[in-house]
Amino acid sequence: MDTLSPFLRVIIVVFTAGFLAMVVAVVRALGRFSKAAEIITEPTGAVAQLVENAAHTSTEARELVVKLDAVAEDVAYVAERFRSLGDRAFTVSAAILDEIEPPFRKAVIVVRGIRAGAELLADRWAGGGNHK
Repeated sequence: MDTLSPFLRVIIVVFTAGFLAMVVAVVRALGRFSKAAEIITEPTGAVAQLVENAAHTSTEARELVVKLDAVAEDVAYVAERFRSLGDRAFTVSAAILDEIEPPFRKAVIVVRGIRAGAELLADRWAGGGNHK
């Protein structure tokens, strides 16, 4: 799980929370439908109670849709913020690399030149200075 980016972790948490809210609402709605089914079997007042339960379940379903819509908006906002943050991090990294790379290349060239000169001197000193 260490390979997931923080952005994906946040998205997973937000979607999981939304899913859990939806599951709770569905379980509650199923409970109400179960009660409504029991009332249908009762001869007196069953229809009125069924209509009341259906209206209540419908209200809960609307509330669930509103909550899921809010969660979707929050997820979209978080995703946009992470995209913006990623863009900024990339821009900063590119600027740092653009500043560091040229001096680093020059330093590498100087070190290579010093190494080549030192090898040449070492070869001449080892050979007694007979090299041309």
